[in-house]
Amino acid sequence: MFAMQLHDSLLVQYRSGGLNRLAVEIEKRLQLSQNRDSVILLILPDGRTIAGNLTFSDEIGRISESWVVRDLYRVGSSKSEPMGITTTSLPGGARLLTGHLLSAGQQLSRINQNAMITAIILAIPISLVIAFLLARMINRRLSKIASITKAIERGDMKSRLPVGKDDGVFDQLSNGINQMLDRLEIVVSELRLMTDGLAHDLRSPVTRLKATIDQALVETTDENAVDTLEKYRSNPNIF
Repeated sequence: MFAMQLHDSLLVQYRSGGLNRLAVEIEKRLQLSQNRDSVILLILPDGRTIAGNLTFSDEIGRISESWVVRDLYRVGSSKSEPMGITTTSLPGGARLLTGHLLSAGQQLSRINQNAMITAIILAIPISLVIAFLLARMINRRLSKIASITKAIERGDMKSRLPVGKDDGVFDQLSNGINQMLDRLEIVVSELRLMTDGLAHDLRSPVTRLKATIDQALVETTDENAVDTLEKYRSNPNIF
């Protein structure tokens, strides 16, 4: 907030008196004790410094954004310091850079922000890969279940789903389906035995009934009775 106020205040001085008025105001501001963390630089298009407490460098020459964080050198300092800088192009090609040194808390916030951005950038492809692998695994397990159900539909009651050792959700589902198929196979087997036994039990009475009809045809002389007996004898659906 203070950096923006400083920037706007200096632009007001420039509009009222040009570069000379701005240079004087910059030196005055830098002499104030409350501005010891402020960084200001007024440079010509060729890089010559008019006023300010920043050492011109190629890094400064490449700054074109309105607000950036860079490690720059103050005049008389042998080490770079992290600074937040606002850059404004003035008529005629001169440039005004204003900003402030970043405190330890701001530097930590900057590091955390960069770390978070990096983590997000890394997390997106990792999440996509994990989602792809999970989808592929789920699709493979579901395809196996579908193939088993088709085999059962064709009459293969011996087919069973593979069950792993992890006892996961799919293993529990496979185990449940296999148990259901075991019970279904038992029911079908019992039904088959019952129907086979029923057919065997009905074979003797049907045979005796056919023999009785044949005997009646031989012994009867009633034409109506003969016609009726012939009708039953020639109808296969009766037996």
